[in-house]
Amino acid sequence: MSHSKPSGSQPDRKASGGPAPVKPLSERMREALRRGRYSHRTEEAYLMWCRQFVAFHGGVSPMRLGEVEITAFLNAATCGLGIASPADATAP
Repeated sequence: MSHSKPSGSQPDRKASGGPAPVKPLSERMREALRRGRYSHRTEEAYLMWCRQFVAFHGGVSPMRLGEVEITAFLNAATCGLGIASPADATAP
């Protein structure tokens, strides 16, 4: 008895090499910002804020964080709890 694939089924992962690896978040952010034609300085500022957000939450992926964590980060940033603003990070 032979087992054939029904038509319209998904391709065999072994034959296609499996799913494409997921790009790092910073690379996906850069691509999105460039598609949106943001300036280089804006891109760098957004990436820096994202890095600070991740560091503030102990390296947890932003994809796993939600509104509560965003609020905690923003409150800490506005209250001066050791989170530098982009201007502070680039000041001489």
